Amino acid sequence: MKRLRGSHFPGPRPLTGLALLGLVAAFAMPPADAAADPGARHDAPPEATVTVPSAEQLRDPVWIAAGKQKFIHTCAYCHGTEGEAGKTRSFKTRTGWDPRIIHDTIVNGRVNGPNVMPSWKGSIPDPLVWKIVAYIKSLSADFEAGQQATR
Repeated sequence: MKRLRGSHFPGPRPLTGLALLGLVAAFAMPPADAAADPGARHDAPPEATVTVPSAEQLRDPVWIAAGKQKFIHTCAYCHGTEGEAGKTRSFKTRTGWDPRIIHDTIVNGRVNGPNVMPSWKGSIPDPLVWKIVAYIKSLSADFEAGQQATR
């Protein structure tokens, strides 16, 4: 096996056989709920069982700061630190973004053609997901207008 220059460790091995097949299958499968209802919309607001924080809570600077910290740690690799990267349009251009849809996308993930947003259910506690939602909403184009309307 060929070693990497300046290293005592062998170089990476190409994926073959079952490893490659498993990786392809994992990313090619539709979400579990799509199999149950292939016509279901995945951008529809989630069920009413989710307790949505108040508009004031979602504008709370403490919530936004906590959400930003977790977003940078968990989400920035794909979305950039201010939602300007990735396979979706910039968060700064969004208006009228329903916090329930943001929450649902973080918790349940989303598949849109080749674009896959993983589910964070079980990995991020729901109260912290809402703080991430607060941070994402703070980046949106209509956040400042909402801030002035509540003053």
